[in-house]
Amino acid sequence: MGQFYFGPHVDLQVVTQHGWDDVWFGQGYGNPINTNGNGAPSCPPGPCLPNNTPGTVLPGGSQAPTWNGVLFEPHYVYSPQLIFIGRYETIRMSRQADGPGYTGTNPLGVVGASPSNLGNTSTFTVGYRYNPFMTSRAGFAWHNEYNWLHVDGAAPDGTALNTSELLIGFDFDF
Repeated sequence: MGQFYFGPHVDLQVVTQHGWDDVWFGQGYGNPINTNGNGAPSCPPGPCLPNNTPGTVLPGGSQAPTWNGVLFEPHYVYSPQLIFIGRYETIRMSRQADGPGYTGTNPLGVVGASPSNLGNTSTFTVGYRYNPFMTSRAGFAWHNEYNWLHVDGAAPDGTALNTSELLIGFDFDF
């Protein structure tokens, strides 16, 4: 993590991350592994049983999923009352839970390993914060942000999911 200043009005915050889950968690330990896309079990043929029963064996090729991420957030401080922000955040899978030689059904409903980019995420945000008044006893902030999100393989048909949103909000303190 770092905060870099470029003169009196511009700064850049950088945050990096690395994460992993246990191999059992990556395979959905305790829950049905397969779903029909809306969270309901779909394990044909027959019932979909939890995989935490005694004697459960993970499918061949199961491994602990790992990922890396980074966030860049520049700020332009026009005045103490008006701050413009930008944000780019990305998470990249470095190892899927179902690796080479996987013998189970992957999240896309296909027997075998998932694509290496499944779950890769990128998001872009631009916005501003306006503080019309700030005192030692009270404050008010008006926030406006626009965000665009892209996730590989997250759509119901296994393609990339793209979405955007608008945030309009306010904070007050008295």
